[in-house]
Amino acid sequence: MPGLNYNYNYNYNYAAGGGGGGARQFRERFNTDYYTRLGVLYSPAPPPPFLVPNWAHPPGGPFTQYRPFETNWDSDLRAYTYLNIFKTAIDAAANTAERNRSGNPAAIGNWITEYQNYITNPVTGSGAGLRPPHLMNQATLDLQIRRMLDLSLEREPRFCEIIDQDDGDGAINYLLGMLHIDPARHPNTRLMVSIGRRIGEFVVMCLKGTYMSPRPSQLAPAITPMFDPPVTPAFPAGHALQSYLISYLVGYSLRNLPGHNCPAAPAYPNPTGVGIAPTLAGGLLFDLAGRISENRIVAGLHYPADIEAGLAVAVRCFNDIRSLMPTEWTALSQGVQAEFPQYT
Repeated sequence: MPGLNYNYNYNYNYAAGGGGGGARQFRERFNTDYYTRLGVLYSPAPPPPFLVPNWAHPPGGPFTQYRPFETNWDSDLRAYTYLNIFKTAIDAAANTAERNRSGNPAAIGNWITEYQNYITNPVTGSGAGLRPPHLMNQATLDLQIRRMLDLSLEREPRFCEIIDQDDGDGAINYLLGMLHIDPARHPNTRLMVSIGRRIGEFVVMCLKGTYMSPRPSQLAPAITPMFDPPVTPAFPAGHALQSYLISYLVGYSLRNLPGHNCPAAPAYPNPTGVGIAPTLAGGLLFDLAGRISENRIVAGLHYPADIEAGLAVAVRCFNDIRSLMPTEWTALSQGVQAEFPQYT
């Protein structure tokens, strides 16, 4: 198993600070009793010099408030602030859509229902026309299973890759590595990746909870997963949604990436039925997202339909981020471009 050991060591070192995983290397720190020995900590009115500085701006002027925390704090956690903006925006959009349909100015919509309609409506340019596997008829579902069995022949050559990409950090490291995205040198790009991850995770888990589609091995004994499936419903596929969403966010920020094609108005293409619909955008980032997604089929964890739905929702999420969060999208995109001037 030398390949697996190499992958493990590579990703451990990468996350620990050598590459762009965003993780930190922790070391112990030891306090001293120096200030305690000065006898000033418990004095009723300690004289100068104080233990905290006097923050005057400009220097020598009157005291002003202390300087806030730096802008580029932990990207994975900061992404939750953008998730909150996204959630507020799609709730408002769902209310508007429902009020337009019903004619009731006080109607309350549901963004999950809007996304479900987008997934299942026939393809008209605004919908994907997809069906969860557990609602397919026997013949259609059988085609899905046969496609999975065909792809299972790839298990041996892709073994280390699939194991490495099983969790979110492992899959994202492949996307970070493609562009050599480092959190220290590229904080805006790393934040963009984290936003795609967090928004994608939120959206996909909410949708999984509404469809409650069983995993392939629960319906077809011919499927033996490479390892225990996640204890979450199957449809849509989270790896696909997050990988494609990150690719759209970064790819459309860096429109001049060599070999990339990013149409002005991203749309979901017609589904292929038993395969994986190609994204209309193209290039290495999107190819890698497709590879990460397909590996979940190879591993026996997802139907092809799960992947198609993940791609479809990624396109919808990306369009909603651009249209419903224009100020945030513009600022983030410009930040990414500033970090990669060779691609802008």
